[in-house]
Amino acid sequence: MFEARNRIFQKSFDPELELQEREAFSVTLRKQKRLETIFKKRLFQANPPTHATTEYDTEGLEMLLIKLEEKNSRNDVINIWRCVLNLTRVIEYNCSQELENKLFSVISTHLNFNSPVEAQETITSLICDISHLPDNHTESLNKHGIIECLSTILDSPNLKIKENAIWSLTNMLASNLNEIKNKIIELGFIKKLIKNVHLHQLHNVISWSVKTISVLSDVIHVYHANKIPNICKIILDGVELTDDICSNVIWALGFSCRIGSECVDLVFERGLADKMINMFSSFPLECSSLIVSILIKDQLKGKDLIRMKILDELDEVLSPNNSHVAAKVFCILEKLCRLGNYAVSSIFEHNIYSKSIRISVKLNETAQICWGKYIETLATFSPHWIYESIINEELEKTTFKVYEFAGDSLKVRCLRIFELFIKLWGEEKFCSTPEGFYISSQMDEYGYKFDMIDENSFIRLIENFN
Repeated sequence: MFEARNRIFQKSFDPELELQEREAFSVTLRKQKRLETIFKKRLFQANPPTHATTEYDTEGLEMLLIKLEEKNSRNDVINIWRCVLNLTRVIEYNCSQELENKLFSVISTHLNFNSPVEAQETITSLICDISHLPDNHTESLNKHGIIECLSTILDSPNLKIKENAIWSLTNMLASNLNEIKNKIIELGFIKKLIKNVHLHQLHNVISWSVKTISVLSDVIHVYHANKIPNICKIILDGVELTDDICSNVIWALGFSCRIGSECVDLVFERGLADKMINMFSSFPLECSSLIVSILIKDQLKGKDLIRMKILDELDEVLSPNNSHVAAKVFCILEKLCRLGNYAVSSIFEHNIYSKSIRISVKLNETAQICWGKYIETLATFSPHWIYESIINEELEKTTFKVYEFAGDSLKVRCLRIFELFIKLWGEEKFCSTPEGFYISSQMDEYGYKFDMIDENSFIRLIENFN
């Protein structure tokens, strides 16, 4: 009986099955533990690290830098640099001066052609992040010779390394450190851009870079500015043009034209003026700023622009819904009027003249100041038959509407237009209406302010639009 029960018990118990169940249960436990660990990591990333955690990460960064100072295999170097990049982003580059100096020292050691390409990509990405930080970090990069390393590494065939290096150096050019900005230019940064501009994959970063460089009138000279149109032409002749690229290129041309008249000549010689007019409707603010810069530097180019149908483009973009663009358009028209009878006649006979009168009351004060300057110049440089046609009752009513709600600067500008009416009509006729009598009394009050509005102040007003 006992033996029979024992045989039944042995059949009901299977040791192999029990072993499988135990292993399955162990797998389940390990999986739950792994999920808990992942959940904790995600929770840590979602919440800002505490002081203790930051301190721990800083210690980890220091350990990684020690490993980098030692001899490592290729894969170790790549992985360690990726860890350094991730750690510095977690602690938001907030580490002690001693650790920061150590980090920059290791960067300058490894940033060369002897390092693996993947490591160079990660290092330049790290420097790109640092170049966005305040100027004291840029000074530290310069102190450790990293700017020279970046300039050298720009000759790398790797596109990612080139892109990171250009971003980093351009960010440093946007700083307030003149010594460093001069150093980057003297290291031949613009020549490096010319050398790489044939790579259309880099057109986005290069267009932004030349735009930043063109603003640095205190750093770059005519020699450097004259290279910008060549870069811009190659970019605009490319096949993959985005709005950002076009906008950056036009701004770059506009700012560089202010540095010298030779740059203006290059814009026309390279056919960039034609391209700019073709893009006018898509980028009215950038293109109008470029034309203002051209006319400020070389007013005679206005005749060429009129022959290139610039008035048609200005008429298309002139709208009461965009006072900023309207101000630029009036500034362009004012500069063109100074060319004399040919330009004045072209403007007066064009639809843009009557349109500018109609919409003036709907614009903001800055645009109205530009409008007043344009009307005054138009009348001053016009032949007698046009002068009499301009100074009519419609213009008087429009100017009075603008004057009613104007500030001091705009009032003075409107009073200058009313002076033209008095010269043509005579004071008796002008004051015969209530409006005219009121304006005449206002001239005594604002007369002393007439001399305050000069050509230089008007140019500064226009330049501040950019």
